[in-house]
Amino acid sequence: MLAAGPGLVVRDIISKLKEVADPSAIKRIPLEAVLGGGGTTVKGGCKDKSSIDARFPMVGLTASVGSGKTVLLERVATLLRRAFVNRKGDEDEAAFARTRSPFGLSFNNHWTLHVTDADIVTTYGFPIQVLAHLRIVFMHRADLVSDGVARHFRLFVAAVCYMMRAQLLTCTGLEREAVEVLSSGSCRDKSPAVPVLLVDEVGKADDGANPSARRLIEHVLEQELAKKKSKVKAQAKEEVMVEAEDALHSPTTLLLSAACAVTQAAGGNVICSFLSSHVANRCSTLCGRRVEPSGDLFLPPMAFIPLFVDSLVMLALCNRYLSVPGPAAAKMVNCFITERTAVQEDNENLPKRIKAISRAVKATATGMSYCSGGHMRSAVQLAIALEDAAPEGVVWGRSNATSCSKGAKVTTLQSIISSTASKLLFSEAKSLWQRLLPDDQDDFLACLVLGDEVDAGSTCFPKLDADAMGKPFSAVTWDKVRSDGLVLASGETLRPLLTPIMLFLLMRVAASSRFHMVLMAELKLEPKPSPAHVFTAKNPIQWRLWEDFPVRHEIILSIARSRRPEEYKAISIHDLYVPRVGAAHVGSASILHDVRVDASSARSAVHGYSNFLAILTAENDEDRDNAVFQLLPGTPGAGALVFYKIVAAPDLELVGKWMMVVRQLKYSGADASTRLLPSDISKDWSQFPKASVMGMDVFDAWKGRMVFVNSANRKHADFSDLPEPEDKATRAVCWEQSIVLSRTQVESALGPTFANYLKAMEWIHCGTVCSY
Repeated sequence: MLAAGPGLVVRDIISKLKEVADPSAIKRIPLEAVLGGGGTTVKGGCKDKSSIDARFPMVGLTASVGSGKTVLLERVATLLRRAFVNRKGDEDEAAFARTRSPFGLSFNNHWTLHVTDADIVTTYGFPIQVLAHLRIVFMHRADLVSDGVARHFRLFVAAVCYMMRAQLLTCTGLEREAVEVLSSGSCRDKSPAVPVLLVDEVGKADDGANPSARRLIEHVLEQELAKKKSKVKAQAKEEVMVEAEDALHSPTTLLLSAACAVTQAAGGNVICSFLSSHVANRCSTLCGRRVEPSGDLFLPPMAFIPLFVDSLVMLALCNRYLSVPGPAAAKMVNCFITERTAVQEDNENLPKRIKAISRAVKATATGMSYCSGGHMRSAVQLAIALEDAAPEGVVWGRSNATSCSKGAKVTTLQSIISSTASKLLFSEAKSLWQRLLPDDQDDFLACLVLGDEVDAGSTCFPKLDADAMGKPFSAVTWDKVRSDGLVLASGETLRPLLTPIMLFLLMRVAASSRFHMVLMAELKLEPKPSPAHVFTAKNPIQWRLWEDFPVRHEIILSIARSRRPEEYKAISIHDLYVPRVGAAHVGSASILHDVRVDASSARSAVHGYSNFLAILTAENDEDRDNAVFQLLPGTPGAGALVFYKIVAAPDLELVGKWMMVVRQLKYSGADASTRLLPSDISKDWSQFPKASVMGMDVFDAWKGRMVFVNSANRKHADFSDLPEPEDKATRAVCWEQSIVLSRTQVESALGPTFANYLKAMEWIHCGTVCSY
């Protein structure tokens, strides 16, 4: 499964909050172990240094930049305020939410560190913790929706600084005010509520690119070194900063510790978002508070459909019409024209008319959501770019003979994506990518292709290329790659992915490694129609794209597997093609489970059906190991054919012979109601010998070493009652030697990067904006 729905993600976060709010979750540690950790001793705590201090744990959300952590925190706050209104099956969570009151603390946008913040600490000598207290008080005493809120906040900070300098207000008084703010929440029955502080972007306090933050970092570093009486001699500044990051406090850890302390003093808990697991773990260690990680924070691409529907409806209401290929193309355009005219003539039914247009654009909105790959910032920027693409009025969608009239001005979706690359964080990712050595690039791409799960702290790039001065860069972890925005991932254990947009942009960067060049060649995905295959409304281009994909994917897979030859020198077909989530059907034949094949060789050639027929009778032809075979378009059950040499088997006579795997990927739209039926599979088996032109004699010779991997972008029916194939020759092996994958299983088998790309490729490569 690629991701949980946004509602499930939010409820998982609240479930974690419920766990850490349990008194048994409180971590009790020696007080001296966290001396100098910043923050305040909890209310009622002992002053004896030999005593035990209780530190409440906090919930941590760790995910890539731009992935929607701030929005998730807003949803958590909304759900806590509403106490799961009208949600069945969440009675325990709803009862818990009714006793909680959400509060916010941010260091983003209006609340980022400013020169006045730096002056309070570095010039006037007040502790850095007051910067957290200031924000808590202001954000819950002021009107945050008024104009000029940022200016008002700066004035507030300056006024508090003046009062503290004039000794009209003490740091302790400000801290108590923060505690009172957090204690002011109430439940619906007016009883006191338990505060939940939602902390967003506290890591920006360590942003060295911000001059104010840099001043604070250097100030805290000097204090920490002096406090620990470190005998640091004339070290390079970078070395000192590394030591501070790994072993000493930073503004982030001190501010978060202060926020946790006042929240605990008010009897509450903290939920905090992080870009990096390393920062979360450092905060946990130095603040003496366990960070309970939340689960997978990915939002599924489908969650962004409403965002794109809104943008496309606005286009339609401004005489900008959308069309897609296929039977519904003309119907869609007619819907736009009819409803747009009706809107002008019948304002009373405007909501109804807009709803009709919304239904018409939903298919395109679905395609755009897959382009975003579940990355919120990419989705927002792409939606904005589409609205700005053709201010004179546009019609956009997938181009075909019926989508654009003669003389129409055409803008490709590729050019729109490329023009917004800098807003999609691609500049930073591109810079990191171009510093990689070719071997690191290949290993990174292999990880994405194979859908690996990796530990956030493990090394992704062992050694970057040297900088302009000839000094090698240090090794980079997956956590760092995530925080830099090169991949989208969340949690401590990552299954990293590149969004379709990022993958498309990366393929446009000059290739320096073999794998990169292969991807560039295979992911262009521009099918060349033959005389026998004409793209029409009834035979649209996306069908051919999906038919071609298994061929391209097999080549890409083989390159990835060749990077890890020891893992794939002796492996079963079951382990090669059945994903971790299982399959709709897996045969019981020994050839699937007990036979081992060598899948460690990289394939580089694509051969047509004539080569396929010739090679079938050449039993010892080693060229089988170097190619993927593609039959004529429309061949039942056969999108791609690959051969593997058998290296181990219970039947020793099979060792050294070849096995054939036949892959098929059936196209269906995202909203298709049809199901993958057992009869579909048995029909393909029956028709394959004749349709592949291999003949029954050749088929009989191979059928004991032939496996079908049938997959489709649709849900599957019940496979417990399996029909017999019509053809007698295939009855004995049809179900015993088949693997059947439905929609979610295909997504798992492809991995998150290529599952999203498969569904977005028709839009990325064929999308056009046509201005009439």
